[in-house]
Amino acid sequence: MIEWYKKTTWTKKDEENFFLKLRKAKQKDSYLATQAKILLSQKDKKLQDAGLALAKKVIDEYADYFHIRSVFIDVAEFYASRKNFEEAIKYYIEAVEDEIKRPYKIDYSYVKFGKFVVDNKIKKAYDDVIKYLLHFRKADPHFENRPLPNYETSKILAEIYKRKKNKEKAIYFKQLVSKAREQLDKISNEYTAKLDSAYWHYEADNFPKCLKMRSAATHIGMFVKWCVLNNYFKAEKSETEKILAGMITGAQFLLSYFDGKFHVDDLIDECADFARNYYDESKFTKKFNSYLKDYDSLFSDQYETIYHIEDSNKNYEMVKAMIDARFEEWKKFKL
Repeated sequence: MIEWYKKTTWTKKDEENFFLKLRKAKQKDSYLATQAKILLSQKDKKLQDAGLALAKKVIDEYADYFHIRSVFIDVAEFYASRKNFEEAIKYYIEAVEDEIKRPYKIDYSYVKFGKFVVDNKIKKAYDDVIKYLLHFRKADPHFENRPLPNYETSKILAEIYKRKKNKEKAIYFKQLVSKAREQLDKISNEYTAKLDSAYWHYEADNFPKCLKMRSAATHIGMFVKWCVLNNYFKAEKSETEKILAGMITGAQFLLSYFDGKFHVDDLIDECADFARNYYDESKFTKKFNSYLKDYDSLFSDQYETIYHIEDSNKNYEMVKAMIDARFEEWKKFKL
């Protein structure tokens, strides 16, 4: 049975039932945002319009909603799909400004904004894109050592400067694109040490174009969170304090501090052996399932693909129980 806040229809009865239950709910902002997102993703324009109304209700009434940035992006993408570029720009900028205020919650909204402007050749927004991309590049002293955001922003800036006839800067950022691409290629070949990477999934042909890059990190982040909470993950206290406090998800932790990459070397020996055998093909996965197959089976009747799975505490608790069980089986298996 479909949850009351995940309806793909919006009849008068659906709407009345939704608001009746919403009045009794504690997390009104979250339920509104979830229902809005689902309706906005439908093909029917009337359903999209209903989703837009709900999304704007979140924006107008719940400005402190933790995931308000995602709502801004959802609305921006809605207007972009309707070719209302003025409104799309407005909401993309709202999202970027929110990421400036809360840099610990990474969504790469500035990359999404830049791609939208470049793809649609919106000349009047070029300077805004430059301003925001350069802000994020300067705000992080290690930005050029972060291959994925460095690659994406450099590619956008190179193209904009090329269109603005600024040859010197266009060449400079084109060189950074090449450098970042080399880093990404090198990283993608580190199969012996790397268990998984958000980049691998994000660039894959089967990754849904309608989803954001953080969706490529959700499944990895949940495994990583399990490792962190069980003291199996090797990281500085300053890096883990937010995830331990429940302020960020595993995916956000992975993207913020580890460029979306999950390595065997990040784990203590006891867990590293388990992770390697559970993540990759092994004698263990021949008898039992691999992590990704377990993860897919756990949610297969609820979500369209593994990338659509919501990065929520409720879903993490389900994954946690799944990994706990496999870890106990692993300890017996290796004897």
